[in-house]
Amino acid sequence: MHSAREDILLRNVSRREILEYLDRLGFKQPGPDKPYLSGDIELRLSETCKSELCAIRIDETTLWLEGPEDQVLSLKAKIRVHFLRAGG
Repeated sequence: MHSAREDILLRNVSRREILEYLDRLGFKQPGPDKPYLSGDIELRLSETCKSELCAIRIDETTLWLEGPEDQVLSLKAKIRVHFLRAGG
């Protein structure tokens, strides 16, 4: 089984929305500054920051996924579709 590391940049998604979705997917954080875990997958979140896009400021958060390649790629696609926003 191959291991994979993937990242996802989420824009215009609040941290609260991300954490609620991770909870629905079964991810748990065993302690502060620890990665979120679900089965064989480890997920880390960057701090959410404000980024300027033209004249507006939007939330930006990066998620890093690590685990078995098939599970990581499937989860990445699932997260991207869930947070898909009109216009990009």
